[in-house]
Amino acid sequence: MKRIFAVTLFFCLCAHIHARALRSPHSASMSVPARPEAGRPFIRNYNPREFGAAFNYWAIAQDQRGVMYFGNWNGVLEYDGVSWRLVSTPNRSGVRSLAVDANGRIYVGAVGDLGYLAPDSVGELRFVSLLDHVQPENREFNEVWYSYATSQGVYFRTDKILLRWANNRMQAWKPHTAFSGLFVVRDRVYIQQWGIGLLELVGDSLHITHAGGRFAHERIYAMLPYVDEKILVGTREQGLLLYDGVSFQTLQSDPSATKFLRENQLSHGAVLRDDTFALATMRGGVAIIDQNARLVKILDKAAGLQDHDANFVFVDREGVIWLAQGRGIARVETDSPLVIYGETSGIKDFVSSILRYKGALYVATGLGVFYLPTESTPTNSSLLAQREHAQEFRPVAGITAQCWYLLAAGQSLLAATNDGVYQIRGEQATFLKESVADSFFSMSLHRSQKNPSRVWVGLRDGLASLRYEAVTSKWIDEGRISGIHEPIWSIVENNEGVLWLGTEAQGVLRISSLPGNHSATLRNENQKIERFDARHGLPKGWVGVYPTRTRTIFTSDRGLFRFDRTTNKFFPDSTFGSMFADGSRDIEVVSEDQQGNIWLGSEEAAEINRALRQPEGSYLPETGSALRLAKTAIWAIYSELDSAHPRTSSAVWFGGPEGLLRYDVNFPKRETQVYPALIRRVIILQEGAQDSTIFAGAMPENTGGDFPILAYAHHALHFEFALPSFSDESANQFQFYLEGFDQNWSAWSKASQKSYTNLAEGDYRFRVRARDVYQRESAEAVYALRILPPWYRTVPAYLGYAAVAGASLLGWRRYDLRRQKKKAEYQRRAKELEEAHQLQLSMLPQQIPQLPHLELAAYMRPATEVGGDYYDFHTGEDGALTVALGDATGHGLKAGTMVTAMKSLFIALAQEPELAQFFKQANHALRRINLRQIYMTLLLARISGPRLVICGAGMPPVLIYRAATRHVHEIDFKGMPLGSVPEFSYEQRKLELSPGDVIMLMSDGFTERFNPRGETLGYELAKTVLAEAAQQTAQDIIQRFVQAGEAWGSGSPLNDDTTFVVIKVKK
Repeated sequence: MKRIFAVTLFFCLCAHIHARALRSPHSASMSVPARPEAGRPFIRNYNPREFGAAFNYWAIAQDQRGVMYFGNWNGVLEYDGVSWRLVSTPNRSGVRSLAVDANGRIYVGAVGDLGYLAPDSVGELRFVSLLDHVQPENREFNEVWYSYATSQGVYFRTDKILLRWANNRMQAWKPHTAFSGLFVVRDRVYIQQWGIGLLELVGDSLHITHAGGRFAHERIYAMLPYVDEKILVGTREQGLLLYDGVSFQTLQSDPSATKFLRENQLSHGAVLRDDTFALATMRGGVAIIDQNARLVKILDKAAGLQDHDANFVFVDREGVIWLAQGRGIARVETDSPLVIYGETSGIKDFVSSILRYKGALYVATGLGVFYLPTESTPTNSSLLAQREHAQEFRPVAGITAQCWYLLAAGQSLLAATNDGVYQIRGEQATFLKESVADSFFSMSLHRSQKNPSRVWVGLRDGLASLRYEAVTSKWIDEGRISGIHEPIWSIVENNEGVLWLGTEAQGVLRISSLPGNHSATLRNENQKIERFDARHGLPKGWVGVYPTRTRTIFTSDRGLFRFDRTTNKFFPDSTFGSMFADGSRDIEVVSEDQQGNIWLGSEEAAEINRALRQPEGSYLPETGSALRLAKTAIWAIYSELDSAHPRTSSAVWFGGPEGLLRYDVNFPKRETQVYPALIRRVIILQEGAQDSTIFAGAMPENTGGDFPILAYAHHALHFEFALPSFSDESANQFQFYLEGFDQNWSAWSKASQKSYTNLAEGDYRFRVRARDVYQRESAEAVYALRILPPWYRTVPAYLGYAAVAGASLLGWRRYDLRRQKKKAEYQRRAKELEEAHQLQLSMLPQQIPQLPHLELAAYMRPATEVGGDYYDFHTGEDGALTVALGDATGHGLKAGTMVTAMKSLFIALAQEPELAQFFKQANHALRRINLRQIYMTLLLARISGPRLVICGAGMPPVLIYRAATRHVHEIDFKGMPLGSVPEFSYEQRKLELSPGDVIMLMSDGFTERFNPRGETLGYELAKTVLAEAAQQTAQDIIQRFVQAGEAWGSGSPLNDDTTFVVIKVKK
């Protein structure tokens, strides 16, 4: 919001002021109207372009591990929350149906084929055809449109034949005409036959159901379990019916539901966790109906779907809806307390304040004030009518300026805007106090507790007062408070009548001893104005003030603060949780609900938190809440009263730059399954193995029983892992621990892969665990393996050494000569090492480029005489700067050799226009050089003007500090080390830079440095150091990192080379 208001002031005031919008009022909570305000659920659309797959999806399934499977045009697409894998059929035909049996096996119905998925020898899922088990005369079929797993076996239905696979035997039923549909309800099998009707499979025979002939010429699209052992039957022409085993009765449904299903062509159905029904259509998305066939919700493009059609609807084990669509896949969280109101709801700009007034919900936005009426649509009207009328916010006429605050003062609804203060009556607003030549630019409002007829108005350059005169029913402009010139964004009044004022960048103001005679105040008589800023413990920048029942809370970019009256100082406030006082996140707005819980919204951290009030008065930060899904900047919070229980909240509204959110406080919390972390792939990086993948993730991870035994030459390994949690895959985090190598668990990070090189012989157990967006921790996944020693460290070799030792006793007279030779050899090698060290230093740039728009600094410290780290610069003829930072595997002469080769390649290829092409050629060259088990991880960054292009191969994430948001972003690459894998496709990313931005490139020697307790430093500390040092020079930033590493290591020697390159965009 600071950036939006800065632009506003630039055009409206020609002043460089960053604004901080005031939040929704706390004094005017209203009860919730009876009419539902549905909003739209959180929808995640998976477009095939994102993961390089085909369009057109027909089937969905989920295995026991939580992994999702989708049938599309090219086969079965497997998704584990990190990566997508395609399992093709032999003829690469489309997959029309999927089913999962009680043992977790995935069965597949394809075009002209059928079968199941099974892991091969290394755990890679493969399609296994059952076509050979079908009698030759029954193999002439096309699409297998339906597959179902039952207790009697697995059924496959085509137009020409019904097949059942059970006990390694395929049984077939042929129709007299053609089959249509296949449904399994309570383990009973139903199928249609054209010209006959609805049949049931009883034993091994098909029998017409009672009254089933009515479907001889009309297709059934859904048969779903209903209450009282009945079955809900969905058709396009006859509508919805109930079948009790004897007859079919029309379900008396909402006419709008019948109309919707008929016009939009019903295609499929599923039962949801709350016993409602999701009915998919070909033209209108999905209709959700209750057991009385009333429309509850419609999921279509207006609600956020990427397409109108829905071929298949699936409900996963967490109760979430997945849709198979023509343009991709959709995941819909209908069973969630959090819903969104955006452009489709009439909210077309940011929301800075929220208030319910006389039943209608009002929101202040960048385009004026909008409201959601309650009386336009009767509560018993159809959902379609509500969608057309009641669910859209409407503009309040008369206001077009940006609005920052709404306040209910008696019978008046006031709005603070750029153009002054308005009074709103229903759908119309009129000026209460106009801002002539920006003289009354209003940003906040507060109704006085001492004199309720008075309203304090926070201006961009001071504080003013308006007073309502009951005798004349008019508002009186009482003028400004003299001595105040700061922009006032928030106002709080305590029980003693003392005002606290929050400002943009001047700390806070306290006004006390205000007289009852306001005219005296305006003349600057008997008033006391105190200013508090960094000298009193407040952070620099904006500070907001918000009330609670017990005291005033102060918000800032560095979290919460409290005021100590005895010292007149401010201190970090950890009352609601230590994370809100440690400076790690900003707090933009605070609101207390009717139960005394504290809601906290952040802008830069883009999160909502709630601190739950405990019976003894303390607070406990809430975990595992759906609030974690709201990853958006929050500028306003408004808590509503429950009309049935006036002392409790029913809903909390949140506003921000992306619109409006509503959180249902009373939504029942459901226990959901936390799936275990999965090890998805284990790869040998060295050459020599017939197949570099030794585990592909489809089999259960081994825990130490039967584990692979690897030759010593295969001692460089790469692990990939995943968590099948889909609420927000980008928020999933992982910890890993290689027993036998790592000293402790890694820090939590979003990285889903890890490589190890130069592992010694021994037994290893790679362990990984994960946590999802709700901070729920998964069970561990474990993969055990053994690396054999080299031949010269085996028992036969040691026996040979003993024989040699015995023989050497006989030649003791030659000992001195050999010792002298060894000494000479040692001196020779020491000299070679020194020469290699000097050679390595010569590989580094002799001077750092001096560029007008960039400030550069570099640092390298090897862990041995000859390290494996390398950095370099190249300035092109067009002025573009290319920066290289790499890390060769291991240390010593071998690593130095790789660095020398990399230096040559950089000189030869630095002018390559595309960085990805550089990596492709360098990878090819290093494999041809064949340095044998020596590889190079590398990161290239090219800056041309404001454009940054990055490409990486196995290097740690790049840290980018954004000056505009003062936030550090982590850019990660999944590329394999150069020289390890042939024809690997490296990705590159393009970003825009702004003045003050800082790019930090580093080798893994910094983040993986151990402290005396065996803990690694980690990326979170690196991000914290960068955020704190980003305002300094590039050289000083490096010095801060060096100091942080030394402080962490506490004097212990380096366990790996450490290299930094800092690029700072000059202001």
